[in-house]
Amino acid sequence: MQDAVDDLGSATREFIDDVRGLGTPDTEAGEQAKELLDQLADDVDDSLSEMEEAVDDASGVSGVVEAVTAVSAGISSLGAKLTSTFTELEQLDGGGELEAAFEEADSCDELESGG
Repeated sequence: MQDAVDDLGSATREFIDDVRGLGTPDTEAGEQAKELLDQLADDVDDSLSEMEEAVDDASGVSGVVEAVTAVSAGISSLGAKLTSTFTELEQLDGGGELEAAFEEADSCDELESGG
């Protein structure tokens, strides 16, 4: 379980760094979008810390069960936060500015070609 959480932590920290490294989109709602993404990064970081702490504190069978429960809840919470943030981003962008900015961004080319 520790290895799985370590892997999750590495991938999640990379995601957090990427999100925090994003600039403010040059759109009417760009500043609001940046604030939403920064809040998402903070929330994800907090959830990750809680999961890591639960695993680090696990002792004995009951501790492992509690840690698994905490990690499962944390992953579920992360999914809900991602969904909520992207829904809010869509609502900010009535005119399609953010969608167009993502489509035009060179840094998004790799994501578009992957799926």
